[in-house]
Amino acid sequence: MVTENFIRDKVSYEDISDIAKKVLGKSRLKGYQTSLEAVNKITGGIRTGTLTILGGATGMGKSLFSLNIAVDLITTNIPVCYIDLENGAEETLERIIRIKHQLTEKFFNDEGNQTELEFYFMRLINFYYFTHESIYKVKGKDMLHKVLRIMERAIEKECRVFFVDPLQAMESDAKDNFNEQGAIVRTLKEFAQKHDVAVILNHHIRKSTQTSGNFLSDLEEGREIKYRIPVLDDLKGSGKISDFATDCWAIVRKVGNPDKVEEGMTLFRVLKSRRKRLGDVKLWLDINTLKFYESTKAYDDSAYIRGDKKDE
Repeated sequence: MVTENFIRDKVSYEDISDIAKKVLGKSRLKGYQTSLEAVNKITGGIRTGTLTILGGATGMGKSLFSLNIAVDLITTNIPVCYIDLENGAEETLERIIRIKHQLTEKFFNDEGNQTELEFYFMRLINFYYFTHESIYKVKGKDMLHKVLRIMERAIEKECRVFFVDPLQAMESDAKDNFNEQGAIVRTLKEFAQKHDVAVILNHHIRKSTQTSGNFLSDLEEGREIKYRIPVLDDLKGSGKISDFATDCWAIVRKVGNPDKVEEGMTLFRVLKSRRKRLGDVKLWLDINTLKFYESTKAYDDSAYIRGDKKDE
């Protein structure tokens, strides 16, 4: 058999064994699961050997969604590495503690909770965090190389999923950022494939506020929300990064409304998938604890969410 001879001539038995193990690995077939069953169903979970772009306009909740996934993973003993190139350690670590332990802002406004908070930080295992504050002086290729070195160190700690937030932070000041973004995505995808890990890369979509295109009009009870839903062309307008990414997701959220229910209304959309599954998932963000829920669960008692009902 020609194919068999070709494989035996060009690839060692160890390579074949390694490839077979990866192909049959549960993480590749099913993916690491989140607490959002609808998201798992449409995405297939967080699969190793992939690079996923999570796109959305500023303030839509990309970082919060990534941190929610990170909490789900570390809770099931899957080590993750979060490379924060935008927010400081104080903000990001507060967010992950709020999500993990369902704490409200009231807890963090009480200085008497310092000992308890320190305990939470000490118990934050399987979460490897790097802040931009240690590498803020470098840009472009130097920034990318620094990020890759951080990721290689995290591999030694057996990290399986990497979050890089956001893509734009690794850009140089060059005018040709479109091609630069594509090169960054391609390099990180090669890293994911080489080490059989998952990389989720947050991306600010600059076009998502334009006045034409896809609008979210059916998120809940037929209300039209004047935030444009990102489409795949929005990502292609940023250096054709979608061509290199394995999967592309987008997130849009209604903000600026005092109603607690409406402010948390969120749409998660799969724009590109290696599994050939595209579509939407309706989510709800609890703005008090920063945790995402499937909307069907969150809207069971909207009066309670709005604060009209109190604990008995």
